[in-house]
Amino acid sequence: LPSSSSLLPPPPHTAPPPHQPHLPPPPTTSASGRTDGRTGRGGGGGRGGAVSQLAMRRHRTYIRRTKRGGVVKVVAEHYLRNDIWCGSKLCEDCQHEPGQAILPDKGKGGTPVYLVLDTNILLHQADVISDPAFDTHCILPQTAMEEARHRSIPIYKRMYELMGHGEGEWKGATKRKLWYVFSNEHHTLTYIERESKESPNDRNDRAIRVAALWYKAHLEDNADIVLLSDDRENRRRATKEGLTAMSMAEYLKKRIPDGAAKDRLTDLLAVPGDGCDDGGDSGLDIGGKAGQGRVKERRLGPGSAASFMYEEHLPVSKAESLIKAGDLFKGTFKVNRNYWKEASVLASGSSFKTPILIKGLEDMNRAIDGDLVAVALHRKEKWGGSREVLLPVGEMGAEEIDETEAAVTKEREEEEEEEEEGTNAKKTSNKKKMKKKGEEEEKAARKRRKIGQKEKAEKGKKKGEMEVEEQEEEGEEDVKAIPTGRVVAILRRKTRAYCGSIELNARSQSLNQGRVNFIAVDRRIPKISFVSRQVQALLDKRIVVQFDSWPRNSRRPNGHYVKTLGPIGDLDTETIVVLMEHDIPTAAWSPAVLQCLPPEDWKVTAEEAGRRTDLRESAETCIVSVDPPGCTDIDDALHCRVLPNGNYECGVHIADVTHYVREGSALDNEALNRATSVYLVQKRIDMIPSMLSTDLCSLRSKVDRLAFSVFWEITPEFEIVDTKFAKTVIRSRAALAYGDAQKLLDDPDAKDDVAIGLKRLNAVAKVLRQRRMDAGALTLASPQIKFVLDSESQKPQDAEMYQLKEANGMVEEFMLLANISVAKRILRSFPSFSILRRHPKPAEAQFDLLVRAARVVGLELDVHSNKKLQESLDKAVIEGFPYFNTLIRVLATRCMTQAVYFSSGSTGTEEFYHYGLAAPIYTHFTSPIRRYSDILVHRLLAAALGIDPVPTNLESEEKSRDMCAHMNHRNRMAQQVGRSSAALYTLIFFRERDVIENAIVLSVRKNGIRVFVPKYGIEGSIALEKGGGGESEAA
Repeated sequence: LPSSSSLLPPPPHTAPPPHQPHLPPPPTTSASGRTDGRTGRGGGGGRGGAVSQLAMRRHRTYIRRTKRGGVVKVVAEHYLRNDIWCGSKLCEDCQHEPGQAILPDKGKGGTPVYLVLDTNILLHQADVISDPAFDTHCILPQTAMEEARHRSIPIYKRMYELMGHGEGEWKGATKRKLWYVFSNEHHTLTYIERESKESPNDRNDRAIRVAALWYKAHLEDNADIVLLSDDRENRRRATKEGLTAMSMAEYLKKRIPDGAAKDRLTDLLAVPGDGCDDGGDSGLDIGGKAGQGRVKERRLGPGSAASFMYEEHLPVSKAESLIKAGDLFKGTFKVNRNYWKEASVLASGSSFKTPILIKGLEDMNRAIDGDLVAVALHRKEKWGGSREVLLPVGEMGAEEIDETEAAVTKEREEEEEEEEEGTNAKKTSNKKKMKKKGEEEEKAARKRRKIGQKEKAEKGKKKGEMEVEEQEEEGEEDVKAIPTGRVVAILRRKTRAYCGSIELNARSQSLNQGRVNFIAVDRRIPKISFVSRQVQALLDKRIVVQFDSWPRNSRRPNGHYVKTLGPIGDLDTETIVVLMEHDIPTAAWSPAVLQCLPPEDWKVTAEEAGRRTDLRESAETCIVSVDPPGCTDIDDALHCRVLPNGNYECGVHIADVTHYVREGSALDNEALNRATSVYLVQKRIDMIPSMLSTDLCSLRSKVDRLAFSVFWEITPEFEIVDTKFAKTVIRSRAALAYGDAQKLLDDPDAKDDVAIGLKRLNAVAKVLRQRRMDAGALTLASPQIKFVLDSESQKPQDAEMYQLKEANGMVEEFMLLANISVAKRILRSFPSFSILRRHPKPAEAQFDLLVRAARVVGLELDVHSNKKLQESLDKAVIEGFPYFNTLIRVLATRCMTQAVYFSSGSTGTEEFYHYGLAAPIYTHFTSPIRRYSDILVHRLLAAALGIDPVPTNLESEEKSRDMCAHMNHRNRMAQQVGRSSAALYTLIFFRERDVIENAIVLSVRKNGIRVFVPKYGIEGSIALEKGGGGESEAA
């Protein structure tokens, strides 16, 4: 199961298969492994037979190996009974309670049709059976549901919700499916034992066929029982045993009347993988009028593109054994964002410190970005360098938007045109040789030019002149051969539904229907081929397509259409694309979540205030908040007052979100699933409902709010002599924007309580900041663009770089101090499961390209430690080039590793260090409205202070690890969404205007340059074309 499966709301991975509310619950398995069949009730096991309440007990014995290598014999009890209901209104023997029989006694043609669904139908055709147009009554064998549960939690959860259970996005998305889940694994007449030499999959297929045969006999052929399976061998055996068996494509063709519903379901039809039908290329006529919509059989002939064959994948079991023996390496397949025919695999447990490079389609062997693969190394003489850029440009999450329409390079288009035209192997081979020869000649020419460039450099370059071409050549000499390999097995696919648009190909039969190519917004995904009956309607639209399979003899993977999002370029449509591509939950709050909220007239009661430190009436404690303009989810507030002994008391007050979000509640589960609020240019997607995020938890001015506070006693010499924590009730005096706070700091005549408090806080903050810098903390930069939006259309009217003020730094210093103080406190109480945040030190090799780039302009960067790096960055100044220091800090930021959440018991204390902040220990405490990690830390701090019990879900090392991994993923996606949203608005802003601005060249690639525009803080690519003289020139 996926590591995050335990984080999902019900059904958990230990839950029984879902049933209709009016069905008897299925037999369940207790924690001890005992299977209890006594919960089944109802009528007999066949017509004409006596009704029996007898429960039979079976014993299953097997041997398993323990973690320490021992062998244990396990005996599991399995109960069978013959009184499990069939769920059909046709049956007179099963004593259904009123409303329990849901399968109809009549069909549209008289005889009702019951579809028995195989596991592969649930897994691969979920889009078809979930659609409202698919209204046939279905029987879901327990075997199929359990297998689907173990193979895909999302699919199982989807089926569960479609039957009216749970509170997810599929409940209410369509009408509730009248599906009957039949407990065939506990019926005396349908339970089967696994035979000798029979695989688990074959046993399950046979169990489903036995269930279908039982229904046929039980209902005495008064219903049309159809086994629906995309497994050819399963259908062949079913037919031989006397069943009617069809694939999904065949069922849609023969049983669904022509019309819009059939066309829609046909578009949703998935193309199964190995061992199943190959869908659109299988020669099936998928319906429609004569000669329309027919997908003809594709015959493979010499010289055709279809004759191409990838290397066959090893069976997973064999690949795993070779990995264990050290002959293969396992890791996640990561495609180069800048070059789609190159990928890398960081082998777990490998002796290689760098990822294994996978170059070319043949070596990639049908792997998709994110797949878990097995890799075989090439011989060392075949190792080589990458086509990666020489200056780091980082993962700009926004590239999915600003380069969508130009995602496929000219080289890619030429290659794919040749494939469509059937370029034969010999011609392709000759082209590769000519291409290689051309590349060698080009490299030789560059080396000849290098001599002249070096002579020019020795005569002296002007300061600030960046000789990027020389940098490139120096970089090429320094590049060392890195391990290369090829994919030999796909251990686990990580495919999903992708957003993008279509293009017509040579096999598109018309503008109404045919096979088309799908170009994903994510440039790392290859084109996906699928069949559609609505080609004309899909042109110029953003659509969603699901990856299905990738046969050996196909240049491209197969997929199927899922839905249309809207017109390309439309602001709302592109925003939906950004959110879907980054897996951001956007469903409406469920009724169960809303029920967890307090009443609308909630107020702080005297009883609650009595349990807290009440700061509302303290005249000397002037609490204020300082946030970005327009902020409504105010997490934090501050104060600073003078104590009677002459010391200062500084306080940070954080919204007490855990007072409302109780552990284990539906609200808590949803907050964990979302893990973070997501900020787009035009809106915010909250982690918790707005009643909390913008009202009861938001520390607005002049209203009573619950808080969790940290207090420091600081001497006039700025030494911290005491730290305290308390749950409080506060009333903020003012909610200021950064600009307003800055005006008060700059105004010497401002002497009211708010201004005095801010100036004291700022004085302390300056000292705290200097001490962090002295310890080695880094001052980096990340350009942010700020838009002025039209109030009605939300379109950008103006754009500029976001300017940080001194007030920003003041708030930041106290938030950092609070996070560090809380981290120390919770670790002291819970050394084995505190939730902390660390920033691993980057490997010095990650700075190599930046160091070489700095040398081009005569600067040396020392990257041996964070303190040395900070000192080098402070000296990185070029006269006449004021933005250079900011630029070098931006590039240094992109060399960093990602800061991550972790459980203190999962790693040694030496790994706790936060490299960027130079902090030995750190956590997140100050933003519980928008980060779930902070909610966990609040619970830990409350438990450490004896206020609340220890959080139960943190005591398990596995759960803590899974939650941290989940939060890291959501946090990373939220950051990328923010960048992508800014890039989308940048594209829309400049689409309607031409602006000429100065730009800085960041990197030179083989087919273009990457530039940065300081005024707007944006980055983009400029393509290079061949000029008349054969040299590359800017387009």
